[in-house]
Amino acid sequence: MALLISSLNVIVGLFLSVGSLTKRFPKWLRQLCHTLGALPLAIPNVVLALSLMMLFSQVLAFTKLYGTLTILLIADVTLFLPTTVQYLTTALKAFDSELLASARIFEPSFGRIILKIALPILWPALLNSFVMAFIATSRELVVALLLLPSGMTTVSTFIYQSFEQGEAAAGMALAVLTVALTFIGLIAANHLQSATKPVRQPNGISWHSNR
Repeated sequence: MALLISSLNVIVGLFLSVGSLTKRFPKWLRQLCHTLGALPLAIPNVVLALSLMMLFSQVLAFTKLYGTLTILLIADVTLFLPTTVQYLTTALKAFDSELLASARIFEPSFGRIILKIALPILWPALLNSFVMAFIATSRELVVALLLLPSGMTTVSTFIYQSFEQGEAAAGMALAVLTVALTFIGLIAANHLQSATKPVRQPNGISWHSNR
C-alpha cells in the first residue's frame, strides 16, 4: 500500500506542479492547481478521515467504496500531497525550459525529450518525493485507524494494537524494524542521487554519470 500510495502521490503531485507553473494554462487553472496542492495542509488528519467516511458512506454510497482500501488510498495520497508538490515545484522552477525548446530542433518526439532530458534532471526531486511519501505513509496511524477495513492491519496499526493489548515486545520489534527500513530507504535514495548527479568535464560540458 505504501508503494502504491507513494507512486500515485508523485504522479498527482507532478501534474499539479506542472499545472501551477505552465504559463500556457489560464490563470484560474494555475491557481486551482496551486490551491489543490496546498489545501491539505489546512485539513487535520482526523477531519480528512471523518470527511471521507461521511462522503463515501452517505453522499457516494452508491459507489460501494466505503469499507475498502480505496478510501485509505485516497486519504493518504491527499494527506501527503503538499510535501510532494513542494519538492516538485521547486525542482520545476529551477528547470531551464529552454533545454526542451533546443531539444525540439534535433528530436521531434516529445516523449523522448522528456525521457532523455527532463526526467534525468527532475529525478532527484521525484526520488525525494517518493521516499518521503513512503516513509510518512508507512507511519500514518490516525487515518489508518479510522479508514482501514475490518480484518486488515498496517505497520502503524499493528504497533498501536500491540501496545494496547499488552504485547509490547512485538510492537517494539516492528517499530525498530520500521526505523531501520526508514534509514535504508534514505541511504538508498542518497546513493541513487549521487550515482546520477551531473559530472563536470574540463571543457565545461556536464553529463549524468550512470555508475
